[in-house]
Amino acid sequence: MVLSTNSNLQLNKSRETHSRLINLLENTRDRILGYSPSETSPASLEDQQLEHEVHSELSKLVTLTNEFAGSFRRAHQTDIRSALQSHPIDLAVSADRQEYDSWADELDARGVELWNRASQLRRILDSQRSSKPDYIESNKLYHLSLRFLHQKNSNHSQLTSKNRRQEPLMSEKICAKMRHLGFIMIYAGSPIKKDIKLLLKLISITSKSSKAQLMVYDLESAMKNIETALELEQQVQEIQSNQDEPMIITKDKDFTSTMLIHYSIKADCARNETTTLFNLRKALGFLSKTTDERQPAEALDVISRLYTFAYELLKPMSLQNAEGTTGRDSEKLPILIKASEWLTLALKELDSHSWQSAQEVSEDHGTEIRGSTAELKVKIIRALAYSFLEAASFGGGNQDELQRKGEQALEEALINRPSQALWLRKIQLLSKRKQMGSELRTAVKEVLKTAPFNQELVNKLMAASHKISEERLVAHMPPSLSRNRRRLTKSCVIKADPVERSLGDPAFYTIILASSASSKTPNRKRAQNKSTPNSFTNMPQNDPSEESKFQFLKEAADHAILEFRLGSDCAFMSQTMIWHRGDQEYKKMRFDSAAEWYKFGTHPIFVETKEATFTKLARKAALSWVNHGNYELARNSLKNLPPQGYNEAGTHFLAFMIDSAQGNELPAIQAIDRLMSSLDFKPETLLYAAQQANQRGLQNLLHHILQKTLEATSGATGTHFIQGLDMVILLRSLIRIDLSNLAIPHRNRTNDEQRILQHYRAAKEMLIQSQEAGAIQVSSKDATWLWKTAFNTCVGATNDWPEDLVFEFFGLTADLISLTRKIPTSLEEAQTLTKHEIHCRFACLAGGMTQALNTDREDYRRPLLNSIKLLKKLSQDAQDTAPDGAFLEKLSKIRACLCVWEFETYSMGNDWQAIRYFMEELELNQQSQAFISTQVTESIAGIACQNPSLPTELLIFVLEVRLRNDSIMFDQYPNLNCD
Repeated sequence: MVLSTNSNLQLNKSRETHSRLINLLENTRDRILGYSPSETSPASLEDQQLEHEVHSELSKLVTLTNEFAGSFRRAHQTDIRSALQSHPIDLAVSADRQEYDSWADELDARGVELWNRASQLRRILDSQRSSKPDYIESNKLYHLSLRFLHQKNSNHSQLTSKNRRQEPLMSEKICAKMRHLGFIMIYAGSPIKKDIKLLLKLISITSKSSKAQLMVYDLESAMKNIETALELEQQVQEIQSNQDEPMIITKDKDFTSTMLIHYSIKADCARNETTTLFNLRKALGFLSKTTDERQPAEALDVISRLYTFAYELLKPMSLQNAEGTTGRDSEKLPILIKASEWLTLALKELDSHSWQSAQEVSEDHGTEIRGSTAELKVKIIRALAYSFLEAASFGGGNQDELQRKGEQALEEALINRPSQALWLRKIQLLSKRKQMGSELRTAVKEVLKTAPFNQELVNKLMAASHKISEERLVAHMPPSLSRNRRRLTKSCVIKADPVERSLGDPAFYTIILASSASSKTPNRKRAQNKSTPNSFTNMPQNDPSEESKFQFLKEAADHAILEFRLGSDCAFMSQTMIWHRGDQEYKKMRFDSAAEWYKFGTHPIFVETKEATFTKLARKAALSWVNHGNYELARNSLKNLPPQGYNEAGTHFLAFMIDSAQGNELPAIQAIDRLMSSLDFKPETLLYAAQQANQRGLQNLLHHILQKTLEATSGATGTHFIQGLDMVILLRSLIRIDLSNLAIPHRNRTNDEQRILQHYRAAKEMLIQSQEAGAIQVSSKDATWLWKTAFNTCVGATNDWPEDLVFEFFGLTADLISLTRKIPTSLEEAQTLTKHEIHCRFACLAGGMTQALNTDREDYRRPLLNSIKLLKKLSQDAQDTAPDGAFLEKLSKIRACLCVWEFETYSMGNDWQAIRYFMEELELNQQSQAFISTQVTESIAGIACQNPSLPTELLIFVLEVRLRNDSIMFDQYPNLNCD
């Protein structure tokens, strides 16, 4: 059959595209297949350049391969042949089938080669990631990327900076692009007439390729792969419709597994919740078709996606609750309802299948659920409890039903796998009822048994305890306690029976309630029982004073400690009331009373909660004594803390406050050092510490704090960011203190000199950052203050500073002036800046030349030449713009010196070619440049004659230039030896 003209054109175009594709493949094959991720992090500039080149080449290959595959499709539309053979590229030919068969085989082979190399790269990248301290497992990394895309496209979830993952590494992009290219080639080289086995294989690698694109945020490529998979799925359906027994295919294990993964990835690519749920329902539909009694390997992963996407809906709301921010109820409620529907569907699917067992994959990383059915079910029930209870809190007609479902789910979750978070949720729920029942006491007991038992847990329990009214707390004690509290307490203390003895906890707690209640709080009418002298329960009667109540409480605790220790739950609740009373006194500025209450919270009777509460109570007591002005008692309050208390920043900051208030600078400095080495150190506290030191006029302490602040936020060791810190003010403050220290007579200035140089270096880095990154805003006024202060300081330092530091200081000052010149300013100010920069650089260069003559010349040669060239350029610019005659005269002398120094630098390095070029240029410019005087050429000739290594021919050339410049006779050098 003869091809039409159009077909011939299409054929020729296919051949041309094929030729370009193969040529590009051959030219880039070694580079692409030989690429391996850099082992250093971050990658070197050379490795980064290579990665960009490889990624660019892969992108070109993807484009060219798509173009080639597209020519096949267009050939198919115009093909007039009736016979369809095995390969899709056969559609573009009719004459030479062998040629096109070889094309298909070549594409398939190259695609497999690229696919396998991408798999190797994936394993290498996973291995490199696993060796890092912040290792994130591969599947979790995928879900983090998926979370980014999901939140970006969600109608409800807003992408915050906390949820943003860093830009994928270029090596990750290369791996994904290589896998994508391999898939395109494999698909283009596949037969047009495919069987079920091949179709399922292609759908499988399509899904894997899509997943790789999602990991690098390439949603567009992933969607194109999904479209290809859809075409393949339609071919599967066509084969099914032509089969005599289509159900055989659907029951095949490979078919079920492939389609589960396919629709799961489609759900991942979805741009909204509706499409996501549709695809997940489609995937779940394949589960009902399987006859395998065992759980398919991918089934749990599919069902877990329902949980995952529901989690993504709930997470922003949970973060808002944790941060104390609120949103509109009209926006939250629909999200909660939708999430509960997804979770209910997931739970229904789990319960509807009776798989005998599940493959255990232990991999707990937050939102992704992989493991047994029971594991997934527990997490779904937890999320259901949260969504139902949160939805019920917004009210509405179905509030009771939502509350019932939420409480039911919470109870079921606690039965299946209790945790600290679940118990806290129940305590929060029960505390809203404003009563202290047995159920709440049980919940408190249980949560105190969980780990971690830390300050965060204590704070949450305190918040819940404060919601319970004091009247309710007393009312829900055993009736016998309300009637005769003292008698029962005494009997409980002295009884040996453990059952009766256990009542001592609630009895003592009742005493705490009665004694810690403020006099302004309405109290229940107390029983008018007679007191028993010298008794543990000697409660004062007839509305006792605050002092007598507190004294009674301390005596009661001292007596009780001889008989028993409070359990952790009762101890904690007692301390909560004591803490609350201390806070009341503190707010009323009765600091001595507040300190006594806080101190009482550390009584040995509460030893069961010592690790969690004593340190914080002791610090509150110390702070109260500081505010009261009793620093000795404040210091004593910080003694005998639990071990971890001495490793916490709060303890060291209070020690700083005590010492600084007493003017003890050295101990205060030591406290600041300990503060910064604490694990919970917050750099913002340094600002408050600096404020305290400044108010008290402690200059050495202030200087130390500011220095530590600078070290913590800048330079190679700076790892902290302090919100609200003004680097300009910080550096100006440090420099002012440096200058005042330098002005002190008979002071050892060695450290002061190095320190002020360090601060000016930091100022230089700050100016660079402000101009390059824009992270710091520095005004022209501040920059001018910095360079002028530096200039005046280094001029004054010429008398008594070491020469090397003086020269370095001039160079640093010149850099500050140069950076200031980049800030827009007036013409007059710009000229002033240029003049001072020239003077500073000239002084620095003069010192450099002196050092070069006295030390190893090679170490100084290149920096000296760079400085000379920079100064020559500055001088030339100043020559063209400066109207000042006196300055022009100085400038001429500077340029003359530069000319001599440049020749001398070449001579020190024995750079004969540079010397010849320099002399030729000097001779050309001597008529136009007035500074090239007889004295200049004479100095150059003198340097040349003093260099014994200078070749004779070059020496003669230098002297000839010298002679041509003026009429000095050769007999001025009678002793010249030119051998």
